[in-house]
Amino acid sequence: MHPEIIVGNVVRPTDEQCSLLPTACRIILVHEKDVWLIPVFWDETKTDPPGPLVLTATDLSTEIRSQVSVVSRPSFKTFNREPPSQEEAEKAEKLKVAFAEILRPKELARAIREPNHRASLLRKVAGISESTARRFLHLYLIYNFSDKVFARYRRTKKTRSPKQKSEVKRGKSSGGPALPVVRTALANGVRKFYAKKNMTEARSFVCTIREYYPDKTEPITLADGRPWFRVKRGFEHQIPTKNQYRYVIELLRAAGELKRERPNLRRKAPKKRAKKGSARQFVDLAGQVFQSDATRLQVRVVQKWKRSEILQGITLYTAIDVCTTAITGWRLSPNYPSTAEALQLLKQCASDKREQVENLGVEYFPGEWVVGLPANLHADRGEWVSNKAHTISVAGIAIKVNEPYAPENKGAIERTHDLIKEKLSREGIPGTYRREAQRGEANGFEAACLTLDEIEMRVVGIIREINLQPPPVEVIPTGMIAEGIEQVSRIDVWNWRRKNEPGAIRVLDEKQIYESFLTPLTGSVNSVGIRYNTRDYVSAVLHDYGLTTKSLKRGNDNKIRVFMDEHLPHILKFEHPETGELVDARCEEEYLEQLNLRYWEAELYRAHREALAGATSFSGDVVGIEQEKRFQKVVNNAKQETAADLSETGITTNGRKTGRRAATQKARTVQMINYEQSQTEKGNVSADPSKTTASADGPPTVPAVDPFAPRPSTNSL
Repeated sequence: MHPEIIVGNVVRPTDEQCSLLPTACRIILVHEKDVWLIPVFWDETKTDPPGPLVLTATDLSTEIRSQVSVVSRPSFKTFNREPPSQEEAEKAEKLKVAFAEILRPKELARAIREPNHRASLLRKVAGISESTARRFLHLYLIYNFSDKVFARYRRTKKTRSPKQKSEVKRGKSSGGPALPVVRTALANGVRKFYAKKNMTEARSFVCTIREYYPDKTEPITLADGRPWFRVKRGFEHQIPTKNQYRYVIELLRAAGELKRERPNLRRKAPKKRAKKGSARQFVDLAGQVFQSDATRLQVRVVQKWKRSEILQGITLYTAIDVCTTAITGWRLSPNYPSTAEALQLLKQCASDKREQVENLGVEYFPGEWVVGLPANLHADRGEWVSNKAHTISVAGIAIKVNEPYAPENKGAIERTHDLIKEKLSREGIPGTYRREAQRGEANGFEAACLTLDEIEMRVVGIIREINLQPPPVEVIPTGMIAEGIEQVSRIDVWNWRRKNEPGAIRVLDEKQIYESFLTPLTGSVNSVGIRYNTRDYVSAVLHDYGLTTKSLKRGNDNKIRVFMDEHLPHILKFEHPETGELVDARCEEEYLEQLNLRYWEAELYRAHREALAGATSFSGDVVGIEQEKRFQKVVNNAKQETAADLSETGITTNGRKTGRRAATQKARTVQMINYEQSQTEKGNVSADPSKTTASADGPPTVPAVDPFAPRPSTNSL
């Protein structure tokens, strides 16, 4: 049973077509597995109130949990009335006495459950009829068992102010006369100036006042040349206002006398309709149009070098060719969609995928992967953070931004994402979670154990599998059918069209790819090589052309433009001094290439290493903190022992304070003995018997030396 199903609460249906409740009802009884409710909103003028409604607790709980019905507490009629007269108070007391038998808890519960028993009890009520008694009982249940319904209070009488007989406008702001007085003049001005002369509303109002109230106003001209008027003294409340003039215009327009539209009213632009038909319509060449989109994968991944650190969900970028339906590129990133991520996707489409696929542990076959750029790209606004179409100049790609809230315009890429997610869910990847996980459901943190590269390896396998599947029949060109090619896949259609119809596919060299899709970085040339982000990158080209030795003489002029691929942070690309081609410079830090980290992973790994290296400088503080904790533990134990001894002897409060001091001194002595023994075992203090004093009554005592006291400086000038 739902916890909110208690007597007194009100259950209101939110969906009347699905709910079992006709209207808002108050719970009046919960007996075993059934719930009795009574409608709250009831017309009191009716003689027969509605009877109680019976539902099972299971059905009502299901409605509340599924939000078909909600528990609310609406405001009902109040009893803030004038106190009753003596005669009315006596009648109310008699009415309560008459209802006393029904209002007993057991009798009321039985009366609610058994209609015959309820009717017999209502007949026994003396002084009123059975219908009146039934109405009072219904009100008693509606107002949550309040006995105030039996007292007929008188309503408060409101004093009305006398009517104003003057022609001055009523209300707090008497800015103009009453509308019936000036309506005729305003209507004539609307017909003459607003309708016939096609003036604006403001100008026609000024002309109307100057035309029909010449004895109460003076015509003037403003500084900008517009006509205006000045109201004479004593006539401020006799000139109609602009709101009255506007209201007369609306009255004439509603009556059909005014056919003119307002000239300053702008028509709303018609709503753009979504395109109908297939996205492949008017697309005849491979590479003519690419579609790209980003989706959030509900999978939590871990760091490659520290699997105990969990990252949030990852974003999957995908691009497909509209003509052949082949997947042309992909990108996985822990960042949310942005322009930089979309440019990285285009770079991946234009580049050879051998190195990236082999680094993931997937066997590479050249004919199974797409390499090329489109002439047009259709993408969402969220990917490019702009709602304007633009063109990438070097690559020559015209980017068109899709209409918002129109997924039907990119149905091919949406189906591809659904297919990838479906295949990932079938593999049972650990760390997956629901998009809107409820309380108690798995959120992916406990089961997360795969890195981003391991997830990408599975995504790459799925993309390869999709590209090797047969495409739709309408995608297969007639030339392939004429040649008798059988078992056609999507990548086969791409390769055939690229070979026989190479009109729209664009292929760029390495320098053009880096300049088009990557942001150039700034490094500095030093005696070792190129310095970028606290790392040194070495290249033989720099030494051959003497750039490393000249860097010491140039001072601040040793800046150089470099490029870096996120997947290869151990390599920097810079232009050759003579040919202008991009040359590699490698980093000397071995962990970058050995761990096969991406750039953002390498930055996190470096911060982790710096934190570990700096932790050794705090070792002394850590030891001191641990010693202080052990000392406090000994002091607390000594205090408890001393307090137990003092409680048995019956010492006063002052004596207890003295006992606490003694316990503290005792704890310090015990700690000092332990400290001296540990130093002796380590060899820092020689066990000299002359420093100990033997007593006849007990073991030798050690001189009182506080190990936590500051030691004198041993430095000598």
